[in-house]
Amino acid sequence: MKTGILSIAFGAILLVAPVVAQAQYLFADSNGDGLYTSADRLNATGPTTISIWLRTDQNKDGSVAACTVNPAQSLGVFSYEFILHASGGSVKWGKYTNLLPGMEYPFGTFTSSTDCYNGYGGITPLPPGRHKLGTLVVTVTSGDPTLTFASTTPIWAGLHTSLGSMCAGKGGRNTLYYSQSQSQAAPGAQTSAADWSDADGVGPPSGAALASAMKADAQDQGRRPDGVSPNPLNPQGWISFSLKVAGSARVTLYDTQGRLVRVLLPRQDLPIGPHSVRIDGLDDRGKKLGSGVYFYTIETPDGQSRGRFVVMK
Repeated sequence: MKTGILSIAFGAILLVAPVVAQAQYLFADSNGDGLYTSADRLNATGPTTISIWLRTDQNKDGSVAACTVNPAQSLGVFSYEFILHASGGSVKWGKYTNLLPGMEYPFGTFTSSTDCYNGYGGITPLPPGRHKLGTLVVTVTSGDPTLTFASTTPIWAGLHTSLGSMCAGKGGRNTLYYSQSQSQAAPGAQTSAADWSDADGVGPPSGAALASAMKADAQDQGRRPDGVSPNPLNPQGWISFSLKVAGSARVTLYDTQGRLVRVLLPRQDLPIGPHSVRIDGLDDRGKKLGSGVYFYTIETPDGQSRGRFVVMK
Protein backbone atom coordinates (compact mmCIF):
# COMPACT_ATOMS: atom_id res chain seq x y z
CA MET A 1 0.00 0.00 0.00
CA LYS A 2 2.80 2.40 0.83
CA THR A 3 4.38 2.07 -2.63
CA GLY A 4 1.06 2.63 -4.36
CA ILE A 5 0.32 5.81 -2.44
CA LEU A 6 3.71 7.29 -3.23
CA SER A 7 3.61 6.42 -6.91
CA ILE A 8 0.16 7.94 -7.41
CA ALA A 9 0.47 11.01 -5.18
CA PHE A 10 4.00 12.00 -6.03
CA GLY A 11 4.51 10.69 -9.55
CA ALA A 12 5.10 14.17 -10.97
CA ILE A 13 7.87 14.84 -8.47
CA LEU A 14 9.86 11.81 -9.59
CA LEU A 15 10.92 13.67 -12.74
CA VAL A 16 13.39 15.80 -10.75
CA ALA A 17 16.99 15.23 -11.84
CA PRO A 18 18.99 13.14 -9.33
CA VAL A 19 21.00 15.01 -6.73
CA VAL A 20 22.61 13.80 -3.53
CA ALA A 21 21.44 15.10 -0.16
CA GLN A 22 23.04 14.58 3.22
CA ALA A 23 21.33 17.29 5.18
CA GLN A 24 18.59 15.68 7.23
CA TYR A 25 18.66 15.39 11.01
CA LEU A 26 16.15 13.13 12.76
CA PHE A 27 16.05 13.01 16.54
CA ALA A 28 13.92 11.95 19.48
CA ASP A 29 13.13 14.14 22.50
CA SER A 30 11.79 12.69 25.75
CA ASN A 31 11.99 15.64 28.16
CA GLY A 32 9.90 18.10 26.16
CA ASP A 33 12.54 20.74 25.41
CA GLY A 34 12.45 20.13 21.65
CA LEU A 35 16.16 19.26 21.56
CA TYR A 36 18.30 16.15 21.70
CA THR A 37 20.57 16.05 24.77
CA SER A 38 21.97 13.47 27.17
CA ALA A 39 18.90 14.08 29.34
CA ASP A 40 16.65 12.43 26.75
CA ARG A 41 16.11 9.08 28.41
CA LEU A 42 13.32 6.57 28.93
CA ASN A 43 11.51 6.61 32.25
CA ALA A 44 12.45 3.69 34.47
CA THR A 45 8.80 3.19 35.42
CA GLY A 46 5.63 4.16 33.62
CA PRO A 47 5.22 5.39 30.04
CA THR A 48 7.55 7.82 28.26
CA THR A 49 6.13 10.07 25.55
CA ILE A 50 8.79 10.57 22.89
CA SER A 51 8.59 13.37 20.33
CA ILE A 52 10.05 12.69 16.89
CA TRP A 53 11.65 15.77 15.27
CA LEU A 54 13.08 16.44 11.83
CA ARG A 55 15.35 19.28 10.70
CA THR A 56 15.91 19.99 7.02
CA ASP A 57 17.11 23.60 7.29
CA GLN A 58 20.15 22.85 9.47
CA ASN A 59 22.54 19.97 9.84
CA LYS A 60 23.15 18.35 13.21
CA ASP A 61 26.21 20.55 13.75
CA GLY A 62 24.14 23.70 13.15
CA SER A 63 25.45 24.47 9.67
CA VAL A 64 23.02 25.41 6.90
CA ALA A 65 21.51 22.34 5.24
CA ALA A 66 21.42 21.91 1.48
CA CYS A 67 21.64 19.23 -1.18
CA THR A 68 25.35 18.48 -1.44
CA VAL A 69 25.43 18.37 -5.25
CA ASN A 70 22.88 21.11 -5.94
CA PRO A 71 22.71 23.56 -3.00
CA ALA A 72 19.89 25.46 -4.69
CA GLN A 73 17.64 22.39 -4.58
CA SER A 74 14.84 22.49 -1.99
CA LEU A 75 14.96 20.15 0.99
CA GLY A 76 11.21 20.18 1.49
CA VAL A 77 9.70 16.82 2.47
CA PHE A 78 6.42 15.19 1.45
CA SER A 79 6.68 11.95 3.45
CA TYR A 80 8.51 10.34 6.32
CA GLU A 81 8.97 6.90 7.81
CA PHE A 82 11.08 5.77 10.74
CA ILE A 83 12.11 2.63 12.57
CA LEU A 84 13.02 2.73 16.25
CA HIS A 85 15.00 -0.21 17.61
CA ALA A 86 15.23 -1.17 21.31
CA SER A 87 18.42 -2.78 22.62
CA GLY A 88 19.69 -3.58 26.12
CA GLY A 89 16.20 -4.29 27.44
CA SER A 90 12.60 -4.67 26.37
CA VAL A 91 9.82 -2.13 25.84
CA LYS A 92 6.13 -2.01 25.12
CA TRP A 93 5.33 0.11 22.08
CA GLY A 94 2.31 2.35 22.56
CA LYS A 95 0.33 4.75 20.39
CA TYR A 96 1.97 6.88 17.72
CA THR A 97 0.29 10.21 16.93
CA ASN A 98 1.13 12.00 13.68
CA LEU A 99 1.32 15.78 14.26
CA LEU A 100 1.75 16.97 10.66
CA PRO A 101 -1.70 17.88 9.27
CA GLY A 102 -0.42 17.82 5.69
CA MET A 103 0.75 14.21 6.06
CA GLU A 104 -2.64 12.56 5.67
CA TYR A 105 -1.72 9.18 4.20
CA PRO A 106 -0.63 6.61 6.83
CA PHE A 107 1.84 3.96 5.69
CA GLY A 108 0.91 1.81 8.67
CA THR A 109 2.25 0.88 12.08
CA PHE A 110 4.30 -2.31 12.44
CA THR A 111 5.90 -3.53 15.67
CA SER A 112 7.91 -6.46 16.96
CA SER A 113 9.51 -7.22 20.32
CA THR A 114 12.40 -4.87 19.41
CA ASP A 115 11.28 -2.62 16.52
CA CYS A 116 8.56 -0.06 15.82
CA TYR A 117 7.78 1.40 12.38
CA ASN A 118 5.54 4.36 11.52
CA GLY A 119 5.18 6.43 8.35
CA TYR A 120 3.03 9.13 6.76
CA GLY A 121 2.90 10.99 3.44
CA GLY A 122 1.17 14.02 1.93
CA ILE A 123 0.54 15.88 -1.33
CA THR A 124 2.07 19.27 -0.50
CA PRO A 125 5.78 19.26 0.48
CA LEU A 126 6.69 20.86 3.78
CA PRO A 127 9.21 23.69 3.40
CA PRO A 128 12.73 23.28 4.77
CA GLY A 129 12.69 23.80 8.51
CA ARG A 130 12.22 22.22 11.90
CA HIS A 131 9.23 19.89 12.08
CA LYS A 132 7.70 17.91 14.95
CA LEU A 133 6.59 14.76 13.17
CA GLY A 134 4.67 13.12 16.01
CA THR A 135 4.74 11.47 19.42
CA LEU A 136 5.22 7.85 20.43
CA VAL A 137 4.44 6.30 23.82
CA VAL A 138 7.01 3.75 25.05
CA THR A 139 7.06 1.79 28.33
CA VAL A 140 10.10 -0.07 29.67
CA THR A 141 9.24 -3.66 30.60
CA SER A 142 12.70 -4.98 31.49
CA GLY A 143 16.39 -4.03 31.56
CA ASP A 144 17.82 -0.66 30.57
CA PRO A 145 16.82 -0.29 26.91
CA THR A 146 18.18 2.29 24.52
CA LEU A 147 16.19 3.41 21.47
CA THR A 148 18.04 4.09 18.23
CA PHE A 149 16.86 4.79 14.70
CA ALA A 150 17.44 1.81 12.39
CA SER A 151 17.66 1.83 8.61
CA THR A 152 15.77 -1.46 8.17
CA THR A 153 13.90 -4.04 10.25
CA PRO A 154 13.36 -7.82 10.14
CA ILE A 155 9.60 -7.13 10.32
CA TRP A 156 9.58 -6.60 6.55
CA ALA A 157 12.34 -5.80 4.07
CA GLY A 158 10.24 -3.03 2.52
CA LEU A 159 10.28 -0.88 5.65
CA HIS A 160 12.94 1.81 6.02
CA THR A 161 13.82 5.02 7.81
CA SER A 162 13.57 7.50 4.96
CA LEU A 163 12.19 10.84 3.80
CA GLY A 164 10.34 11.73 0.64
CA SER A 165 12.10 14.90 -0.55
CA MET A 166 12.39 17.33 -3.43
CA CYS A 167 15.99 16.08 -3.61
CA ALA A 168 16.04 12.91 -5.67
CA GLY A 169 18.70 11.13 -3.65
CA LYS A 170 21.26 8.61 -4.84
CA GLY A 171 18.59 6.35 -6.28
CA GLY A 172 16.86 9.17 -8.14
CA ARG A 173 13.53 8.26 -6.51
CA ASN A 174 12.99 11.37 -4.40
CA THR A 175 13.44 9.17 -1.34
CA LEU A 176 16.37 9.86 0.98
CA TYR A 177 17.36 6.69 2.81
CA TYR A 178 18.93 6.66 6.28
CA SER A 179 21.90 4.57 7.37
CA GLN A 180 23.56 4.30 10.78
CA SER A 181 26.91 4.33 8.97
CA GLN A 182 28.31 7.75 8.06
CA SER A 183 30.62 6.16 5.48
CA GLN A 184 27.70 4.60 3.63
CA ALA A 185 25.85 7.91 3.58
CA ALA A 186 28.84 9.92 2.37
CA PRO A 187 28.30 11.74 -0.96
CA GLY A 188 31.01 9.67 -2.65
CA ALA A 189 29.69 6.31 -1.47
CA GLN A 190 27.74 5.58 -4.63
CA THR A 191 27.71 1.82 -3.97
CA SER A 192 25.33 2.44 -1.07
CA ALA A 193 21.74 3.62 -1.40
CA ALA A 194 21.99 5.58 1.86
CA ASP A 195 21.72 9.38 1.66
CA TRP A 196 22.05 10.56 5.26
CA SER A 197 23.14 9.35 8.70
CA ASP A 198 22.43 12.05 11.30
CA ALA A 199 19.90 10.69 13.81
CA ASP A 200 19.74 10.47 17.62
CA GLY A 201 17.41 8.26 19.66
CA VAL A 202 16.69 8.01 23.38
CA GLY A 203 19.01 6.80 26.14
CA PRO A 204 18.32 4.19 28.82
CA PRO A 205 16.62 5.08 32.09
CA SER A 206 18.72 7.12 34.51
CA GLY A 207 18.97 4.29 36.97
CA ALA A 208 21.22 3.03 39.71
CA ALA A 209 24.48 3.84 37.91
CA LEU A 210 23.70 7.53 37.61
CA ALA A 211 22.34 7.75 41.13
CA SER A 212 25.46 6.01 42.45
CA ALA A 213 27.73 8.47 40.62
CA MET A 214 25.78 11.39 42.02
CA LYS A 215 26.01 10.03 45.56
CA ALA A 216 29.77 9.53 45.17
CA ASP A 217 30.19 13.11 44.02
CA ALA A 218 27.95 14.32 46.81
CA GLN A 219 30.29 12.78 49.39
CA ASP A 220 32.80 15.47 48.39
CA GLN A 221 30.38 18.25 49.31
CA GLY A 222 32.20 18.76 52.63
CA ARG A 223 35.34 19.71 50.68
CA ARG A 224 33.67 22.32 48.51
CA PRO A 225 31.03 25.01 49.02
CA ASP A 226 27.46 23.75 48.96
CA GLY A 227 25.79 25.06 45.80
CA VAL A 228 22.27 25.04 47.27
CA SER A 229 20.92 27.62 49.67
CA PRO A 230 19.19 27.05 52.00
CA ASN A 231 19.88 23.36 52.51
CA PRO A 232 17.58 21.79 53.65
CA LEU A 233 14.97 23.86 51.81
CA ASN A 234 11.20 24.05 52.17
CA PRO A 235 10.67 23.71 49.27
CA GLN A 236 12.26 26.65 47.40
CA GLY A 237 15.86 27.79 47.14
CA TRP A 238 18.77 28.57 44.83
CA ILE A 239 21.59 26.69 43.13
CA SER A 240 24.67 28.89 42.74
CA PHE A 241 27.66 28.33 40.49
CA SER A 242 30.36 30.36 38.77
CA LEU A 243 31.78 30.26 35.24
CA LYS A 244 35.48 30.76 34.62
CA VAL A 245 34.84 30.57 30.87
CA ALA A 246 31.83 32.02 29.08
CA GLY A 247 29.69 29.47 27.29
CA SER A 248 26.76 27.08 27.41
CA ALA A 249 25.38 26.00 30.79
CA ARG A 250 22.61 23.63 31.87
CA VAL A 251 21.23 22.67 35.31
CA THR A 252 19.12 19.55 35.89
CA LEU A 253 17.48 17.97 38.91
CA TYR A 254 17.18 14.21 39.67
CA ASP A 255 15.61 12.01 42.32
CA THR A 256 17.41 9.27 44.28
CA GLN A 257 16.67 6.74 41.50
CA GLY A 258 18.52 8.90 38.99
CA ARG A 259 15.32 9.92 37.19
CA LEU A 260 15.14 13.40 35.70
CA VAL A 261 12.80 15.53 37.80
CA ARG A 262 13.25 18.99 36.30
CA VAL A 263 15.39 20.94 33.86
CA LEU A 264 16.02 23.97 36.06
CA LEU A 265 18.10 25.77 33.44
CA PRO A 266 17.73 24.79 29.77
CA ARG A 267 21.00 24.97 27.91
CA GLN A 268 21.94 28.61 27.25
CA ASP A 269 25.02 30.80 26.88
CA LEU A 270 26.14 32.61 30.04
CA PRO A 271 28.94 35.11 30.68
CA ILE A 272 31.91 34.66 33.01
CA GLY A 273 31.05 35.12 36.67
CA PRO A 274 28.59 33.95 39.34
CA HIS A 275 25.09 32.71 38.48
CA SER A 276 22.08 31.44 40.42
CA VAL A 277 19.20 29.22 39.35
CA ARG A 278 15.98 29.18 41.35
CA ILE A 279 14.52 25.93 42.69
CA ASP A 280 10.80 26.66 42.68
CA GLY A 281 9.78 23.48 44.46
CA LEU A 282 8.05 21.91 41.41
CA ASP A 283 8.87 19.02 39.10
CA ASP A 284 8.59 19.11 35.29
CA ARG A 285 4.85 18.38 35.52
CA GLY A 286 4.17 21.24 37.88
CA LYS A 287 3.75 19.02 40.93
CA LYS A 288 5.32 19.93 44.27
CA LEU A 289 8.55 18.20 45.21
CA GLY A 290 8.08 15.67 47.98
CA SER A 291 10.25 15.58 51.07
CA GLY A 292 13.53 13.75 50.55
CA VAL A 293 16.98 13.89 48.96
CA TYR A 294 17.53 15.28 45.45
CA PHE A 295 20.59 15.53 43.24
CA TYR A 296 21.52 18.24 40.75
CA THR A 297 23.93 18.38 37.84
CA ILE A 298 25.56 21.57 36.53
CA GLU A 299 27.04 21.36 33.02
CA THR A 300 29.33 24.26 32.01
CA PRO A 301 32.36 24.84 29.77
CA ASP A 302 34.45 24.21 32.91
CA GLY A 303 33.06 20.67 33.16
CA GLN A 304 30.29 18.92 35.05
CA SER A 305 29.62 19.08 38.78
CA ARG A 306 27.02 17.38 40.95
CA GLY A 307 25.60 17.92 44.38
CA ARG A 308 22.64 17.13 46.60
CA PHE A 309 20.15 18.85 48.80
CA VAL A 310 17.25 17.92 51.04
CA VAL A 311 13.62 19.03 50.80
CA MET A 312 11.90 19.14 54.20
CA LYS A 313 8.29 20.11 54.64
